[in-house]
Amino acid sequence: MSHNLLKLIMIAGALAVASTSIARADCESDLGLLETALAAPNITPDAKATLEAAGVAGVSALKNDDDATCNKAVMDGLAKAGMTLANAPAAVATSAPLGDLAPFKAIATDALKIVAGGDNAAAKTRIKDLETAWDKSAKTMKAANLDKWNTIDKALDVTFKTLRAASPKTAENTAVLQSLIALMDKTK
Repeated sequence: MSHNLLKLIMIAGALAVASTSIARADCESDLGLLETALAAPNITPDAKATLEAAGVAGVSALKNDDDATCNKAVMDGLAKAGMTLANAPAAVATSAPLGDLAPFKAIATDALKIVAGGDNAAAKTRIKDLETAWDKSAKTMKAANLDKWNTIDKALDVTFKTLRAASPKTAENTAVLQSLIALMDKTK
């Protein structure tokens, strides 16, 4: 299977199941990591075949909205191909800054103030603004530093899930927002 065919399969799969779902966003970032690994110079034919097979499995998991299976397929494929975030191409693992997190931190801080006021429903609405802003900046931030973007993105997933719980708890919402803000503070 050629790299272009795999790319088309991944794009078609992503378009077929496009949604704002957190799991799909994570799977898409995992598939993006895989695509970057496939572009590595001097990749062996065996490694390329392994990564392409991982891509097919990842797209299948994406269609089933199964982030855990997608992540496992991609990470296993990278491992079998002898790649990790530490030795993947520079575009994947870089120490470059992620970008300005202040707008995202401001929304998270606002949501924290809303939670402190006891209005978990309003905080749930406000956190949607954070998700929208984050999604709009994803392409640029991923290109700047995929590792750091993934770290923040996974923390955001936990935050979104916690604030959107059927029976949200103020203490849990407070803790998850404080953790997110602290992570944003230390991520440059």
